[in-house]
Amino acid sequence: VLATGFAPPQGMQNLATQLGVELNEYGFALSDAYHPTRTSSPGIFASGAFREPKDIPETVAEAAGAAADVAAFLHGGELHGPVHVAHPPFRDVSDEEPRVGVFVCTCHGELDLFDIPSLLVWARQLPGVALAQALHHACAQEGLDAMKDAIRNATLNRVVLAGCSHRLYAAQFEDMMREAGLDPRLLARANLREQVLYPHTNGGNGDLIAKARSLVAMAVAGLRAMSGLEALSLGVQQPLTRRALVLGGGAAGLAAALLLAQLDIPVHLVEREHHLGGQWRHIRYQLDTLLGSDSPDPRAALQDLLDQVQAHPLIEVHTGAGVTALEGAPGQYRATITANGDQETIEHGALIVATGGLPAPTSDYLYGQDPRVLTQRELELQVADGTLATARSVIMIQCAGSREPDRPYCSRVCCTQAVKNALKLKQLRPDLDLYLLYREVRTYGFREAAYQAARDAGVVFLRYDLDHKPQVEANAQQIQVRLSDPVLNQSLTLQADLLVLSTGIAPEAQGPLAQALDLDLDDYGFFREEHPKMKPLDLGKGGIYVAGLAHSPRFLDETIAQAQGAAMRAANFLAPGMLSDRPSAVWVNERLCSFCGLCVEACPFQARVMNYDSRLADVDYALCQGCGVCAAVCPNKATLQKAFEHKQLLATIEMAV
Repeated sequence: VLATGFAPPQGMQNLATQLGVELNEYGFALSDAYHPTRTSSPGIFASGAFREPKDIPETVAEAAGAAADVAAFLHGGELHGPVHVAHPPFRDVSDEEPRVGVFVCTCHGELDLFDIPSLLVWARQLPGVALAQALHHACAQEGLDAMKDAIRNATLNRVVLAGCSHRLYAAQFEDMMREAGLDPRLLARANLREQVLYPHTNGGNGDLIAKARSLVAMAVAGLRAMSGLEALSLGVQQPLTRRALVLGGGAAGLAAALLLAQLDIPVHLVEREHHLGGQWRHIRYQLDTLLGSDSPDPRAALQDLLDQVQAHPLIEVHTGAGVTALEGAPGQYRATITANGDQETIEHGALIVATGGLPAPTSDYLYGQDPRVLTQRELELQVADGTLATARSVIMIQCAGSREPDRPYCSRVCCTQAVKNALKLKQLRPDLDLYLLYREVRTYGFREAAYQAARDAGVVFLRYDLDHKPQVEANAQQIQVRLSDPVLNQSLTLQADLLVLSTGIAPEAQGPLAQALDLDLDDYGFFREEHPKMKPLDLGKGGIYVAGLAHSPRFLDETIAQAQGAAMRAANFLAPGMLSDRPSAVWVNERLCSFCGLCVEACPFQARVMNYDSRLADVDYALCQGCGVCAAVCPNKATLQKAFEHKQLLATIEMAV
């Protein structure tokens, strides 16, 4: 099994030349740490693995960050309100006989193995089917227009779309249904690509056709059995408060606040300290500069960002303050801000948690006992300020207090920070003896060049394992470090004037804030995202997002990209101006509700409420996420999930082959 890594896409060299986009030495888009999604050509942006090889969560977050940069660029500083797309009112089809239209998408020819003509002939014979036709690519505009025309011309009142996963192009198909005058919940998707073609190709064409027919028949049966649409009407529509609250005034909070303000969304920026900047204030030089780049000074870049934030009329900064309570519902939150004993209530529609992190504490290797034992941050500050003591030899130890039972995670930045400081020391004092003791070196992406540069500069890398950690002793003259090198299979004793520890990043004490916001923390104390790959910026409550070190340890450019992505998610949430309940939200049959309270106990979003006046378990549609847990636990079947009624599901199951 070969792990081959990432390379620039074919043809990007020519495309970049035509667009005037500068590439780095590896052929990827060139950007800087302070504007990670901007290319060298104004108006052209980059994200994902073409900017630098990265994992899916970083790719998804950075894509949202690039979209944010595009939105701000196109905004042009002019004031624009939210865009409302007018759709015709939904047709009342509650008294109509089911007329189902079956559309089979070839997915650009990928599904031609199904013998689509015979599948269409078979589908036309299903009860309730009024039309069956093929589309080359339903997700393209011509496919969407073809479905809208068919719905109108054949007076269809239900639609089955067979093709790719229901997770793809959902918004486009729902908009198509609205434009055709039908409730989007009258659309059912049959996944022929991922559920039939991909897993069953080797089983023969007969197996493909049999399962494809089964999935289409199940979708048709479920739509035919759908009861009166009055049960599917929207529960509520409420106005969104077009204002955002950003918690944290570090790199993530500053970047998110400025982006939101550039999109004409007023922002309250709350910082617990009495100054802004967060951990960025402690970065004194960048790795790119040491490798020959003309990257701006980090302090100058921070000051530029601070000046923009403090000068923007839509940003109100609260320093020495914190959120002590959050009330309301998504789009209509009320936060209590406490500062110097005074309280203020702020109404806002969206919230971004960017409360940052801290250098991880440690007492290992005589830290705190001997002044010659420093952390990487302390070393960087002393080097930048010119206060570093004279030394002829330096030893660095990685994973000090990290990747151990008490702090088992990797902080991602430590190896690169150590290499950065090692290169800086070697540039200042080429004859310095410098040893870097590591368990694994994780200078991922383009940072691998820094690791190679450090080796070329004479930095000696020595490995140790957790069972044989280095032993440190100190005397008046030097610090002595003994270790067992698993590569050489022998013990080594090193002498140094300075010992520098890479301690990693720890979360802030987020417990009280998480409790006030009713959010979850992960096992390490960082805020837990809704889904690590699909929704890496969402925190599981409508309109609340996370960015930066509050989410997990990461580099400055990753933090800024993630912050811009969170700002874009918040702006997108506020854009409609009105908040409606989810299509899959539940409703209550009042005749069957026994007021037992099981749904209230089971609801993970606190969206079910005991109404003691009516003796019913009500639904708070502003909080309901449509997960269906309450419908599953209801003993009387009084709680029903919209578009997932029991007789629908039974009809679907009966059609399964």
